[in-house]
Amino acid sequence: MGRRRVINLMPFISFLLDRIDMIEHYQMGIAPPRPKVRSQLTGTAELDQVCDFQGCVPLTTKVTLRNITLHVGPSGNKTQPFDVFVYIPTQKVHEGGEGGEGGPRPRPRPAPSSAEAAAAPSKRPIFVYNGEGYFSGVEYGDLTAQGLAVLLERGFAVANFNRNMLRKDSKTGASGNAPDGVQTLYPENDWGTISVWAWGAACVVDFLLEDATLSQLVDETKIMSIGHSRGGKTALWHAVKDERVSAVFPLMSGQSGCGPVARVGTPWPSHGLYPGICAVRPPWAGPCQETVADINTNFPYWFTERYKSFNSAADAIPWDQHFQRMMVAPRAQLGLEGVTNDHENPVGSQATYLAAQTAYDWLGVPQQLGSFFHPGAHPMNDLPSEHDWKVVADFADLVQAGKQPSNASLFNTTAFPVKQPYSWKAPSTPPY
Repeated sequence: MGRRRVINLMPFISFLLDRIDMIEHYQMGIAPPRPKVRSQLTGTAELDQVCDFQGCVPLTTKVTLRNITLHVGPSGNKTQPFDVFVYIPTQKVHEGGEGGEGGPRPRPRPAPSSAEAAAAPSKRPIFVYNGEGYFSGVEYGDLTAQGLAVLLERGFAVANFNRNMLRKDSKTGASGNAPDGVQTLYPENDWGTISVWAWGAACVVDFLLEDATLSQLVDETKIMSIGHSRGGKTALWHAVKDERVSAVFPLMSGQSGCGPVARVGTPWPSHGLYPGICAVRPPWAGPCQETVADINTNFPYWFTERYKSFNSAADAIPWDQHFQRMMVAPRAQLGLEGVTNDHENPVGSQATYLAAQTAYDWLGVPQQLGSFFHPGAHPMNDLPSEHDWKVVADFADLVQAGKQPSNASLFNTTAFPVKQPYSWKAPSTPPY
């Protein structure tokens, strides 16, 4: 029997830990230790459809919804409440990817036999979605009824929590970054809002794994963190800090997410393939591609005050976002980007993907890192023929259950003629 050669990974791990320290110091801030989570069940319902502001989507499987309020804080009388809505499919109706064809929901199966029911897994993979409540803001392409239905029909559970109840998504105080919500309970911590929300996602995981009922329904080895835009930044940082996350889906995460922190023009100029995009950008957006200065001016509460020191010197930042993406390895991640989403710098996100792929290749798990570009801009696409949520479900099926969808090639999408521009290289010796 052959002997497996094991190489010392400590230099590589130490290298990444140094970058985590930098990111915490300059960008995210340091979150407090997570407290014991208290919970209150506020309601349950059996669903045969899910609805949002645009209408309802019928389900071909029954789903149990549990409405829960969590309380987190340093002591019993100093806590911050926030709501979590947990959806658990109660009948398995689908066995893998649909290959991107057909409508937004899979075909129903006949009711399972008693033998099938006995063989069905009792615990389900779960998406932890950081959003804005029962249904997130549809106008920004967050989790819609269509998207939720796709995930539930595949047999995934979903925990959608209201991040804004932890720390509101708006400027506070004269600086725009005065402590709010749970931040006021930990005055010794200088954590930014993205860090607060990621900490909240980890608290949700704590609850899911400790609750007497849900811990029997959720697969603790298949916890996935997911979010859109600022929620994509949150999901990525959650995965970096919480090793229980087995897969992360940063959707359209942009600047300081999957998008690089260095100014776009150095080393990547605007790709110029869609010249009309910059003309129709939101009036607050500033330059076509969002910069560190834009983020810190328009959203001064997302990151630490120290991050603002790089507003005019982004090229001096001692890391870039490919390091955050590498910190997730060898766990799975799929970044979704919009080809015409110039403001969020999809060219730069492609560059950080290519750089992170070096680490995944070195670790021998290239299939664990995915990239997908849809033809649109910032919102998630709910069109039946181009359904982004089906791509999410297909990748989750692949990395969590080994199910090969016919559209697996979509997970290695690149959209621009840009090569990996970073000087970082994986160690020359393979880890095994």
